[in-house]
Amino acid sequence: STGEIPDAKSKIRTSCANLNTSRMECWSDWGDHHNRVVIGDSKGKAVFLGLVLASSEPQGWFYLGGNATDGAPVPQNIPNQNHHQTMFDHVVSVLDERPEIRDVVFAVAIRSLYGISRDDSLEELAKKTADEQNRVEAALYQGLAKLSGRNRNVYVVIDNPTFLHPPKCVSRKIGLSVLDERFMTVKPGCGMTLDDHLERTQIYRDMLYKVQAQLQKNNSSVRI
Repeated sequence: STGEIPDAKSKIRTSCANLNTSRMECWSDWGDHHNRVVIGDSKGKAVFLGLVLASSEPQGWFYLGGNATDGAPVPQNIPNQNHHQTMFDHVVSVLDERPEIRDVVFAVAIRSLYGISRDDSLEELAKKTADEQNRVEAALYQGLAKLSGRNRNVYVVIDNPTFLHPPKCVSRKIGLSVLDERFMTVKPGCGMTLDDHLERTQIYRDMLYKVQAQLQKNNSSVRI
């Protein structure tokens, strides 16, 4: 995982002092004052590590989230996935105890928001009913409104493209590693153009910008 990058290990702590984070992962850079936070599932963890590695010195970043058994901090209104909402509310309560926090980066996978069962395909997204889409939109609006409370600046990271897992796509021809690397082929359906990606995720992006517009009407600072 991204947490195993050698350069990152020397720049982070895998615990946070003075925070009620026993129910989730909490990582921080080596700064003394942490007033910038990334929250989310594993996508949030990757963003946090990128921010730390890109900083020449500690910038006061910490990360809250993960995919623990209690769930990830994702605002949801989906049957059988209330544990994610519970974890999200817990994160909000932790942030509300820290008035010095000014910047919040929210980064979660599309599959987390919509309750998609697979992590290597977004085919289920196109099958979501209008009611299901409205539930996701309402939950995200309410969640980002909570994050932007207390005059916090909120930044939403658009999820990266979803591909099939590499082992499903690369076929071996010979059985000898040197020859396999030279003659490997990519199976049909494993490639994806930018236009294909944008078409498959149009529902998601339209929802993000709609929620942003609604929040801006209420003077909430949310950037995508």
